[in-house]
Amino acid sequence: MSFKVLGRNDIEKPRGIFVFFSLIKPLHLSLSLISISSALYYVGLDQINLPLIGSCITVVVLHMAMNLLNDYNDHMSGLDIAHQYKGSRAIQKGWIRAIDVRNLSFLFFSVAVAIGLFVLLTGERTLLFYALAGLFSVFVFSKSTTNRPVVGLEEIVSFMLMGPILFHALLTTAGFGWNYSSLSLSVFIGMNASIYFHLSKWSSLFDDNKSNRKSTALKLGVDFSKLASQVSILLSISPLALFIYFSESQVSHYVIIAVYLIFSVKCLFLIAKVQSSFSSKLREVKTQYLIHSHLVALLFLIGLLTQVLS
Repeated sequence: MSFKVLGRNDIEKPRGIFVFFSLIKPLHLSLSLISISSALYYVGLDQINLPLIGSCITVVVLHMAMNLLNDYNDHMSGLDIAHQYKGSRAIQKGWIRAIDVRNLSFLFFSVAVAIGLFVLLTGERTLLFYALAGLFSVFVFSKSTTNRPVVGLEEIVSFMLMGPILFHALLTTAGFGWNYSSLSLSVFIGMNASIYFHLSKWSSLFDDNKSNRKSTALKLGVDFSKLASQVSILLSISPLALFIYFSESQVSHYVIIAVYLIFSVKCLFLIAKVQSSFSSKLREVKTQYLIHSHLVALLFLIGLLTQVLS
């Protein structure tokens, strides 16, 4: 194998804005965006206040900071060598230095902390509980991604963090408490995040095996992971249906569940086509599910805007 050493000025780079977007991974932000859009939809346009807007900005900026730091850590640990399709690959392509990615992530963390402190100081005291629960969940989540994870821990933590914890934290900033309706919607959102993280590990089966990284999906195997993904997607329809049952009937509710059902069937068919860890369909399933999540987040926002017209 031979290598050609190039100077920094000789490397072909896309525009800076493209590099930035590749680093923050807009597609992966759907996990936060679906929580935010559903919370705004639940609260209603007339109840959106400054603390809620600040909380939404904090969540998005924090998620972007996490994506940047994850890119940096994967590069420094050598994980990106085995996982050729993992991360933005911006560092590996020479578009940006690793140290710049780390510094940018610290800048985003600082902005998120500053806005988050403002929300905590101006909001209700119960927000502190959600903040501590979120920090603890992030800590456990980071431990669950090591070489010897507890089976299912990452999926459980992502369910709690992106679902009940984040969703009800956002509702609290708007002065809303929890009830059966909000709990059902938060369970649906949490299941969406949990399914994605399992599909993400499932799509990396071959690379994880090659790098000796013992993920949950690798421990369970292709067939069991396939069944778990299919069952989870089918079960995720239940909390969304319960949300509609416990809420006032609206046309937007039924549009959301109808579109979710259509794309869920599409995901189930894609999963059914996967026969082994070598299948090219593995990464396609994960990408389609992220697009699916973005669409659901968009539907909640459209539902919010229809409140203006009604």
